[in-house]
Amino acid sequence: METNHSSGLVALARLFWMMAGPAALLLLTVSIAHKDAGWFTPTSIAFLIVLVGTIVARRSDPQNSYGDPTTTVDLQRHLIGTVSVGLMLWVAANLLGNHWLAS
Repeated sequence: METNHSSGLVALARLFWMMAGPAALLLLTVSIAHKDAGWFTPTSIAFLIVLVGTIVARRSDPQNSYGDPTTTVDLQRHLIGTVSVGLMLWVAANLLGNHWLAS
């Protein structure tokens, strides 16, 4: 049985892009909506860093979520979906926290 020295890093990348990254984005979104007072606060910067980290982690994973080899179409679909949904979520959280719920 051949061992892959990078398999631990690939497993961490897969864990991040599938679970930890989206969970962190959800928590950061709630935080932005509840207590931020501006668009580019540390919480917003953290959101954007995690968003980019999720994309980088996805690109470093050689398999898709079904265990098949990753194709260029898989990566493009993930990139477009993640950036689109992530930025819409960030804008909505900032509008909610900075304008609609501002005290």
